[in-house]
Amino acid sequence: MPGAIFWTCAPSALRVVRASPGLVWLEDDQVAGAVTTTSVATGSGGRDGGTINFDAQTPPSSQRHDHTRMSPRKAHQMEQRVSLITLGVTDLGRARDFYIALGWTPAASPDDDVVFFQAGGLVLGLWSREQLAHDSAVRDSGGWGGVTLAYNVRSPAEVDAVIEEARAAGAVIGREPAPTFWGGYSGVFADPDGHPWEVAHNPGWALLADGSVSLSG
Repeated sequence: MPGAIFWTCAPSALRVVRASPGLVWLEDDQVAGAVTTTSVATGSGGRDGGTINFDAQTPPSSQRHDHTRMSPRKAHQMEQRVSLITLGVTDLGRARDFYIALGWTPAASPDDDVVFFQAGGLVLGLWSREQLAHDSAVRDSGGWGGVTLAYNVRSPAEVDAVIEEARAAGAVIGREPAPTFWGGYSGVFADPDGHPWEVAHNPGWALLADGSVSLSG
């Protein structure tokens, strides 16, 4: 039967862990791995469970894989990404005007009680600090919340330019641009509510054309 069967154990009835077009992830009591759907002979089941009996013919050696290098059995539901960052602010109009002065375009109307900005592949939101604390089920103790945002650029000159633009918009400059201990160049400004932004050039990371960052430089 066509298709590769990636197993080192004897073929048997296996549990379906999850499925996607053209690929079924399976497991038994000892190993876990993947088999293309064209390799399946008979069976039933779907994304949430079931059994599949597959071709008992031993796959070619080039298609065998050591089970110790196979994917973990557990399929995590939370993908490695961030969708939305919301900043709690004391004066929504002031905060909105500050980011507009930096050249950002809000996606909400001026009368809305929350402001959203499309920021590359994620969204930055501004919302009442009191409402945000309540909605997030936390107690607002004031001060810094242990989070610093960062804006990466392509050169040290861009760091200087962005810091000056933030200064002109009313930001407090927490750290003037300078070489860093980790081999880059950065400066820090704080928005009207004290949220710190590091503006950085990191020569070890790749900044793609769409503004997204890759850890492999």
